[in-house]
Amino acid sequence: MIQGYYKIWNILKETESNEYYPIIFQDHIIYWITSFIKSNTNTEEKKELVKGIMPILQEQIQYTNTFNERIYEPLVPSIKEGNVEEFIKTTTKIGKQRKRKEKIKRIFNKFKLN
Repeated sequence: MIQGYYKIWNILKETESNEYYPIIFQDHIIYWITSFIKSNTNTEEKKELVKGIMPILQEQIQYTNTFNERIYEPLVPSIKEGNVEEFIKTTTKIGKQRKRKEKIKRIFNKFKLN
């Protein structure tokens, strides 16, 4: 996916169409981050992936300054700083929060009266 994102980014640069960057990438970046959080990759693979995607994330943040999903807002400082380690720590926390929330929902739905 990251290679595809760079191909699109390069096309936008070559055609001087950078104004389309946030429109094209905003939902894709949310999808990528969500997939990254759910992945079972090891720490070294995560570092490699984040290093690869970081320029794309930084470019998006320049246009939008945040994400359209509040849960990902804590990632913004690490993206702006290019801090791979902090990005990974924060995504790990977000992943744990999501798992807890899903577990609570399942329990609630189990006892919910129709």
